[in-house]
Amino acid sequence: MFVFSRHKSSMVELIDAKTLKVITSLNDTKHEMIMHVYISYPGLVIEDIEAQMLRMPDGECAPAQENIKKIIGLEIGTGLTRSVMERIGDEHGCTHLTDMVVESAKAAIQSQYTLKYQNLEHQERKKAIKQDLKDNCVLFAERT
Repeated sequence: MFVFSRHKSSMVELIDAKTLKVITSLNDTKHEMIMHVYISYPGLVIEDIEAQMLRMPDGECAPAQENIKKIIGLEIGTGLTRSVMERIGDEHGCTHLTDMVVESAKAAIQSQYTLKYQNLEHQERKKAIKQDLKDNCVLFAERT
């Protein structure tokens, strides 16, 4: 018998030459949430954010939706998770919204490779990505 189920999804749209829109959703046994994050491109700075808590275990969770605005201006990069936690984590917000911000940032990072290399041929793209992500994971590890 399953007692819990969770599904997360992120989609990234280039809405103009300088802006990514990341839509991240979370749906589980107790929650249904959606987040829209507007991120500068290629700078990857959070320009705006909206969150809706459509279903939650308690109405007292709702104020966390407004606190989410405190992350506007953060740059996506090293230290983002810590900065998000300091501004909207723990007693300041909702752990699920915090996770969704980080998921949105990861989606934006992934999308930049699609955008950066979309006009390269397969082998050129593979070589360029390998160079950018050198030693970032097993696939791109520099083997000696």
